[in-house]
Amino acid sequence: MNFQDLFFFFFCKGDEPYDDCLFYMQNRCVNMIAHLFNAPLGDSETAVGVGTVGSSEAIMLAGLAFKRKWQNKRKAEGKPYDKPNIVTGANVQVL
Repeated sequence: MNFQDLFFFFFCKGDEPYDDCLFYMQNRCVNMIAHLFNAPLGDSETAVGVGTVGSSEAIMLAGLAFKRKWQNKRKAEGKPYDKPNIVTGANVQVL
């Protein structure tokens, strides 16, 4: 039995298309990571996330989410929010 057979056996129900199964698995992974990092979710809430093909896309989306969260917090505090400043290590790859 190969990986694809195992995947369909554990994640797909009946005649579901392959993309639906991938979406289901992606959502499960997002929720596992959210719980791993103690995301503030209620009992009936699920985490919101996105799947990417590569790590560069993932880190850019995470940086954008971080920026939006920072901007919303600054707005609520009545502070300027137009000049974000993210400090990184020398090993950061900028695309």
